[in-house]
Amino acid sequence: MAHTSLPGRADWSRRSFLATVGAAALGLTACGGAGGQESAAVDISGVQAPALDGLTGDERTRVATLIAKARSEGALNWITPIITESKDPLIDAFKTRYNLPALQVTFENLQTAQVTSRVQSEVTSRQIKTDVVGLNGSPSFFKTLKDAGMLENYQSPELKAYQGTEKYVSFDPGYWASPIAVQYLPVYNPKVWTTGVSSWYDLLDPRLKGKLSWPGVPSSESALLMYRGLREVLPLSFFQSLKGNAPRVGVGNSTVATQMVSQGELTIAVTQSHTVHNTAQQLGIPLEVGFPKEGAVLDGWSVGILTGCPHPSAAKLFMDFILSQAAVQTMVEKQAATPVREDVKMPADLAHFAPASPAAAHAIVLDQLADRKTMQASRDEFVGVFGG
Repeated sequence: MAHTSLPGRADWSRRSFLATVGAAALGLTACGGAGGQESAAVDISGVQAPALDGLTGDERTRVATLIAKARSEGALNWITPIITESKDPLIDAFKTRYNLPALQVTFENLQTAQVTSRVQSEVTSRQIKTDVVGLNGSPSFFKTLKDAGMLENYQSPELKAYQGTEKYVSFDPGYWASPIAVQYLPVYNPKVWTTGVSSWYDLLDPRLKGKLSWPGVPSSESALLMYRGLREVLPLSFFQSLKGNAPRVGVGNSTVATQMVSQGELTIAVTQSHTVHNTAQQLGIPLEVGFPKEGAVLDGWSVGILTGCPHPSAAKLFMDFILSQAAVQTMVEKQAATPVREDVKMPADLAHFAPASPAAAHAIVLDQLADRKTMQASRDEFVGVFGG
């Protein structure tokens, strides 16, 4: 997964993005508002779908109406990184649940920078083609969109299942939500590093000198959040000692870092651990993930609906679906990610790749939308130790 660049370090910053899209947003109707689509009467007498089973009253009418409108819309456009392994079963299950066999779902697996660039281009040109956008470890991106009026406020009934756990991840109910999460954790080959990793202090072992990587904090928002969280539980002296092991900072995304471990170029890579399971399977090399007792920040994979999207009813149904127990279970099993819902179970054979819940992750609770000054101070501190 590509990292999300910090505001001010990327091709677009929050300030310039807001200035650019603010006026553009005024020319866009709310998602679902175009052509009176929300208020128009819809015949739902013949609508049938598994999603309607057990529903009554207003909720049944609401869902049936969205299904009928989604059939008329005929399509759904979804862009995101990370979900490659899950996309086909998710799309199939979504279409089955809402009885939308003819719905054309376009999924694009884009790098993080490509997602932000695409959204910026669509918003500033007032030509919204994306319905649902997903991004990992990118709270400032979603906050920027919300502040610009470019995220639809949709109160999915599934949000109630996240009460009590949303504090662990980037979450603004109605605007964006994070159904799964990953963490930056130590990844290693147990045949090479036989002692395991149960504490961040294990990374100070002199045998790791020059054979250890660390996320690129100077250029990655998610890596900076991870560093800020660790500073809540580790003193600055830990990182000053870690520098003595000459860690390689910012070797690449999680796929690259994990492959470097599998190839023996690194002994331990501290990276987002969701790629470990699939890399180990594909290469036939045993890989393990260490779970330091001090904890780590949970990096939420967040999803939201763009204001002015072309297929608003399909987008709302998809949000209901992607936040549901069934969809989260699929993502956990395919991505080896941590579920943010408490009613989703981690399969036993994946438990050594990812924590089974935020509590099991010893998740460090952190304000993931801290002001720029706070973020900059943390980045400057890291650069002061490791260089830029």
